Amino acid sequence: MLIGRDETIADVTALLDAGRHVLLFGPSQVGKSAIIGAVARPGLMVIDPFAAVTRAQAARIRRAMDRGTICLAAARTRERTKIGYVGRVLWRFVPVRVAPLSAGAIREVIGGILAARSMQAPDHPGWLNEAVGVSQGLPGYAVQIARLACDRWEARRFLPEPGVVLVEFLMSDARRLDRQPRG
Repeated sequence: MLIGRDETIADVTALLDAGRHVLLFGPSQVGKSAIIGAVARPGLMVIDPFAAVTRAQAARIRRAMDRGTICLAAARTRERTKIGYVGRVLWRFVPVRVAPLSAGAIREVIGGILAARSMQAPDHPGWLNEAVGVSQGLPGYAVQIARLACDRWEARRFLPEPGVVLVEFLMSDARRLDRQPRG
């Protein structure tokens, strides 16, 4: 199970079991894809939240929905004008808002990663508190901060500031996205 997401997973699973299409929406790095991974199952059409859906793909999605295929999608918004061609069938989806996690849940996420990598969180309480604050309730940022910090610690025995790690992650992510072909 995902930390702090038990209720959301239960709600989404109940909607899918009832034959409803579900749209997870919320800010970037809040854990929408992780929830999709936790509830996905055979026979369910998962609409990739990071791919630009073309008109032809949207038509295939609509036909699949007409045939009874249950769809699960994610987006940063639920405004149909901002999510492209999928917006034409958005009225069929039940929107489920994925909110940022509490500070306690983020602390548990980061602490779990540090413990798994043999870096005990109590050894770095100030760093952990700052990492929780920098993550701003977004588990994606928390995971990346903890993983990159552990990598630095293992390589150089140096634990960088969480804010610096987050900026480096965001910059590398932006460079990676910039290199991907558009189409």
